[in-house]
Amino acid sequence: MLNSLISLNDSSMVVLALQLLGFALNVWAQSPSDMEMEMELEVEVDRNVTGVLGEYVLLRCQYRGQKDIIMSSWTQREGLKSKQLAGWHQQAFVNHKDFSKPASASNLTVRMLITRLEAEQEYKCAFTTFEEAVDAKVFLNVLVPPDVHMYVEEKMENGTHYQMTTIENPNGTVTQTSVLQFPTHLQEAGEVTCTISHPALSEPQQVTKSVQTFVAPTVTLETQNEEEGKEYLKVICVAAGARPAPDIAWQLPGDTPEGSPAERVQQDKEANAVTVTSSVLVQAHLYEGEDITCIVTHPKLPHGLQKNITLPIYELSSVKVLMQESGRMHPENQVEGRVALDEGQRNVAIHLEVTGNVPHYKVNCSRENGSLPAGMEVTGNVLHLEGPAEPHYAGLYTCQASYYSHRLNVPLEIVVTPVIVQPVVICPSIKIQTMEDMDQTIIECSASEAIPAANVSWKLPGGLSGTIQPNTTFQNGTYSVTSVLLLPICLAQEHVVECVIEHPALVDTEIQPITLPMCINPKITTHTSTVWDKNTEYTEVECAVDGGKHRASISWYVKDSKYGANEIPESLISNNANQSGSEMTHSLLRFPTRVYTGQVVVCSVDHPALEAPERREIQVTSAGRRPSYMGVSVRWQRMSPLWLAICGYRGDAASVNVTWVLPDNSTGRTAFHSGHEEGHLWANSTYEFPLALYEGKNLTCLIQHDHSIEERILHVPSFYISSLRLLNKTTSYRWIQEESSAVHRVALQAHLASQRILLKVYGNAPWYNFTCSRSDGSAVRTEGSAMVFPSEVSERDAGLYTCHASFYHHSTSVPFQVDVDSGDFQLWMLAVICFSSAAAVSLILFITLCIFCKRNGGDPSRSEGTCKKRESLAALTSLMQDPCSPELKKPLSSGRNCQEYAELVRYSIVIDVKTTV
Repeated sequence: MLNSLISLNDSSMVVLALQLLGFALNVWAQSPSDMEMEMELEVEVDRNVTGVLGEYVLLRCQYRGQKDIIMSSWTQREGLKSKQLAGWHQQAFVNHKDFSKPASASNLTVRMLITRLEAEQEYKCAFTTFEEAVDAKVFLNVLVPPDVHMYVEEKMENGTHYQMTTIENPNGTVTQTSVLQFPTHLQEAGEVTCTISHPALSEPQQVTKSVQTFVAPTVTLETQNEEEGKEYLKVICVAAGARPAPDIAWQLPGDTPEGSPAERVQQDKEANAVTVTSSVLVQAHLYEGEDITCIVTHPKLPHGLQKNITLPIYELSSVKVLMQESGRMHPENQVEGRVALDEGQRNVAIHLEVTGNVPHYKVNCSRENGSLPAGMEVTGNVLHLEGPAEPHYAGLYTCQASYYSHRLNVPLEIVVTPVIVQPVVICPSIKIQTMEDMDQTIIECSASEAIPAANVSWKLPGGLSGTIQPNTTFQNGTYSVTSVLLLPICLAQEHVVECVIEHPALVDTEIQPITLPMCINPKITTHTSTVWDKNTEYTEVECAVDGGKHRASISWYVKDSKYGANEIPESLISNNANQSGSEMTHSLLRFPTRVYTGQVVVCSVDHPALEAPERREIQVTSAGRRPSYMGVSVRWQRMSPLWLAICGYRGDAASVNVTWVLPDNSTGRTAFHSGHEEGHLWANSTYEFPLALYEGKNLTCLIQHDHSIEERILHVPSFYISSLRLLNKTTSYRWIQEESSAVHRVALQAHLASQRILLKVYGNAPWYNFTCSRSDGSAVRTEGSAMVFPSEVSERDAGLYTCHASFYHHSTSVPFQVDVDSGDFQLWMLAVICFSSAAAVSLILFITLCIFCKRNGGDPSRSEGTCKKRESLAALTSLMQDPCSPELKKPLSSGRNCQEYAELVRYSIVIDVKTTV
């Protein structure tokens, strides 16, 4: 302002000074209130103005008075001073970059650009005349438009995936934040829009942000054969096109397969999706027909998704014999193929054609329950004979195609046409067979296909005699000698007989031992009941014999004091026998009661273990008039796993109802039957139930006839199988895989056929199922409760076996190790024993020599080196002294006599050499 005034001339300054003086006097003369009112009338302004940061605002100020204006301006307080911003003095001027020039001296209305928040304050516009100065104040309110930012966060809460959007202002004024939280798996749209309303905005502002959405996977399940090993089947579960990645779990039958499931994740960036592939390897033969389930979990699948696949069931359809390329041979023969070879023929290939759906199979061939002769082997599905073909290759062969438990056999006959040559020595083929008939045991020892004929004889223990029947035959240029030994079928004690074979081709005499078990006396039980048939009373007498290994014979007769013993007609007797581990014989006698009333019926049992027939006597009595029958019974059913309980009534009642009283949770099926027969009413109720449900418990039956109710209690027997034990001579050893368990060891003789391992089941079960298997799960032949090796025993028969006995839900098992003894092993053990004994004797002599030398070391004339040698044994001596005296542990002084030290030494050496052959 001063700069503007300087530009004025001197006359103007005089005039201005006078005006100012007049103005001051006028102001002094007026009161403040009068001045403010006058100013309000002369100056027109908008006292409160609102503007937006970054935009222009109009500050309006106009003089309405009639006086001439010398100068006008806009001012702003800065501390104690005022700062001119814009105004008019002879012309418009501006001192602030944010203000525009006023239109005239009386109209100070300007446009102001709001560039900062500090612009919010009070502004004053003033007009100066020659007489007075008037002003007015304007307050500027500054609004700040929002600076909008939007971002997305993701988090997991209680297993649910959430997304949040946030709005914030980085300015230091006012900040408002809005959060939107929602589960991602429920979000279908891919964008979220936020709308902002504010006084500084002409219309609401919208901000859009992309958010993640979930997509459920497409699940497929398939199988694939693995090439490596062909033992495994790969089951592949694919969850494709998902967002985010799904989880795949497996539900497998039986044991968990080897290794963990393999999983692979693939990203599809264009579709923003994930494909997860999981696979497991299973052994196909262990899970035939089983279901495998793939379980896929994903946020879009709240209950998960399951896919099932059933593994195939394998079978071997047929095995055919082909000879080179000639096709199937001799279909009219009983054997599948008959191959004729010339003696001396080489490189013979017999092809076996196997059909089925198994992944692979193995072919094995054997000759008459034995191994293949030397020079014959099976490669793939070809039985190959390198040759030359010899007469001993002739015979019956059995070839078997197998895939684990699936097996199929085909018989094959090989005929070798011999070439006439000079007689040679041929080693006999030795075979032992044991058979039984009704009254004797037959043991057949044969040395067949030998040149010259072998000498076969028997060696019997003392006190045992038998009949020997030798026989010699000549066929196909070889001799076959058979000696049959006939012995009593029952023996009072166990015996071992030996078949002795002598032949020039044998280095030593061949001895084949056969063990004959002791015979057990039979158990005899009788049961008598009365039945009515067509108003005739009949007596039924049942005689049951448990003969153990041998079958008994039952006969009946009537013991009468008047007429002696009378045999009963066979038409009145029914016999039957069954084998369930032991020979059970039943005989049922049924006759009219009036014929034998008052007499004694005798059941006579003849058994090899009895010196004379054993008898059971039954007194025949009449029950009088036909009574009403009410009773209960229980029995097992042959073709069903369920037991049958029967509650029955027979009598003269007008009506009858038979029911079983069963708990609410009982399982099984009941059936009621009734009818009339010969003027009498009969009714029964049957109940089928699993034995485990009521074993050892009582069942109640209610019989309601006419006006009375009678109760019958049926007790279901309780069974058990306590143990399964070996009867052969055994030794114990600790199984490597389980240090806490001991397994019995049974020894078999190598190169000997028809050997048995006898076992016994302890318990009260009336019968049981008996099976044996190798450690690889393959079944082994059994007869009764014995494991049988019909072929010649070799090293491949050694290993761990397990036998099982079961009766319904009762079962037990026993593992045992089978060893095969041979002469080479015994010679090796004898050598080990001799070497161990020689080493022990040498060690004892060496220690004795050392002790003798030490005791002679007390002579002072001996060299100092000898004394030092004594001291070198101090370590051994300290181990043999009692740690009771600290003085003995102190080192010896150099001047101490060696003899004194030797007195402290005491040796105690024990050598224990043990061995077992």
